[in-house]
Amino acid sequence: MKRLILFFYAVWMAAGMSFGAEYEHLYIIGNGCDAGWGSPGDGIEMTPDVDGVFIWEGNLYGKDTGDNGNMRFKFLTNRTDWQPGYTCEYIESTHHTLVTLGEEMKIYEYLTGSDIPNGHDFSFQVEETAKYRVKVDLNAETMVVTRLGDADVSEDPATVFTAEEFQATGGVLKYRKLVPFSVEEGKTYPLVVFLHGKGERGDNNSSQLAYAGTLFSKAENREAYPAYVLFPQCPSQYFGAFDEEPASFDATTFPEDYPISKFNGMVKELIDSYLQMDGIDKDRVYIFGLSMGGMATYDLVCRFPEVFAAAVPLCGGVNAARLEDERLAQVYWRIFHGDADGVVPVQNSRTAYEKLQALGADVEYIEVPGADHFVWTPAFEREDFLSWMFDKTRMKSSSGVSAEIAETALSVYSREGRLAIRMVGGTAYEVYNLMGQIVTAGALENGEADLSLAQGVYIVRVRTGAGRFCERLTMNY
Repeated sequence: MKRLILFFYAVWMAAGMSFGAEYEHLYIIGNGCDAGWGSPGDGIEMTPDVDGVFIWEGNLYGKDTGDNGNMRFKFLTNRTDWQPGYTCEYIESTHHTLVTLGEEMKIYEYLTGSDIPNGHDFSFQVEETAKYRVKVDLNAETMVVTRLGDADVSEDPATVFTAEEFQATGGVLKYRKLVPFSVEEGKTYPLVVFLHGKGERGDNNSSQLAYAGTLFSKAENREAYPAYVLFPQCPSQYFGAFDEEPASFDATTFPEDYPISKFNGMVKELIDSYLQMDGIDKDRVYIFGLSMGGMATYDLVCRFPEVFAAAVPLCGGVNAARLEDERLAQVYWRIFHGDADGVVPVQNSRTAYEKLQALGADVEYIEVPGADHFVWTPAFEREDFLSWMFDKTRMKSSSGVSAEIAETALSVYSREGRLAIRMVGGTAYEVYNLMGQIVTAGALENGEADLSLAQGVYIVRVRTGAGRFCERLTMNY
């Protein structure tokens, strides 16, 4: 009987070893290795060594990051699905295993959720942020991690983007900022605004870097596309273009006419503050966003089309009636959506494309076959994603002047020691200081008002007959 047991054990071991060696790919994934938890497609492919053995070298972020000890990683064998994969042994107190450097550590194959202790999918973590070598042997189901040196953070978005705060009318807006490698005096640079998805909301001023941050932090892209890049973070209580999360993401249920949301209002004020800078090319302002941020991208461009040269909403949506404004044809559009999106209906983007086409807009629609909600992964991997955007300059109207001047946008300027407000169709105004306190308010006569104010920085809001607010920051009046 003992020989029989040993025979079956040997057969089981051999089967397990051969099964592990069958995998041709292995990916490291997690918020502890720049791979991200949001989508398996974000996993970083490891380099095959011998059969069933894979190696990866790169930065691992440890407990010393201060991110509540959440910088963890694990392994996947299929980049298009969460399973199968390999994970660590269950540690009841932390639900992850702290790596012991230089020692073989056991990994567990994860297939159905019941193939590891307690049916959970756990992960690994290193003590300190550094550059490491990770070697995984699927035959023996072991992992060895060795430290190679200090982390290379020259392209780490968390390092390259500075953490900033902006005092807007509605409160403090946290955002990340990237500036050109070198700013030449007298030269102007594009302004890029990225709006993140639902999962990156909060107040840590870092989550919004998760998906698009590396697009701009890579040295080659910073050299090729020097720009001021802003990544504002939406507070958890808001939902981008809406003050509350919609009951449905079907854009036909979205409102057509409503006041600007608190978050988008703050984003617009942030944009306006940068447009006052001498180093900003006001004809090259670009905005793009994914999911919740795609919806917010539509919203801001619909409200302020005169500001933007190009817009790229990914898996977003907007009430199609809002796309009938002829000024939207002055913006270059590029829309992305996956035809297998189970979160935001792909029909949102199809309808938006049709409406913008009918308007005569320069619009491109890229529907990715088989792509789910995480369509930004293949979109950001396109060689032309940034080049398409940075090639665009704000269109001119048929009269040859900029759309901002030709259209009836809000105009605020200093004239003979007074603050002048002009907006065709405007009915009332409100002026705030940067602490959000109202300084003065009143009615517009024939869309105009002239005010006497002390020098300073102000936010001006004008109400139109449609009930919308338009906002603009005026510097050093």
